[in-house]
Amino acid sequence: MNENHVTQYLKGCSSVLDLCAGTGRWLKNWKGLKLAVELNPEYNKQLSNAGYNYIFNTDVTKYTFSKNDAVIWIEGIEHIEEEDAIKVLKEAEDTSNKVILVFTPNNFNSNEENENRLNEPLQIHKSCFPEEFWTNRGYEEVYRERVDSNTDNILYLKRFKNEER
Repeated sequence: MNENHVTQYLKGCSSVLDLCAGTGRWLKNWKGLKLAVELNPEYNKQLSNAGYNYIFNTDVTKYTFSKNDAVIWIEGIEHIEEEDAIKVLKEAEDTSNKVILVFTPNNFNSNEENENRLNEPLQIHKSCFPEEFWTNRGYEEVYRERVDSNTDNILYLKRFKNEER
């Protein structure tokens, strides 16, 4: 997946909240108000270089949401315990004016041994949400890439109509 897979769905949006933003690579060339929630402060310089206007170094489960046109959560939801992830997703749904994009595996892929070995505890997969979870919440699949014989990463999109907000 590349930046264009994300930004094509942000047309008409003037603000984007990027959850678990990492280096900010998904919005690097997108123009508008960019807010990052990123627990690891080591990414702050890269986020600033990618044009992020605000960087919040906090856990997404502790972030206080405010209205934005779009929320993106790319390669992040699976790193949070399921109950907490659903609460954060609900907050994102309640505060997004136009669009939510989530990119996540469709199968639980335990990477704990590898990530512990690499001393990357924030990268451990803690939850998985099957495709039915997303369709039942009103999301549509807009992109899919094969990871291995059992797993695909899927980009899900949910659009909100003005009258819903």
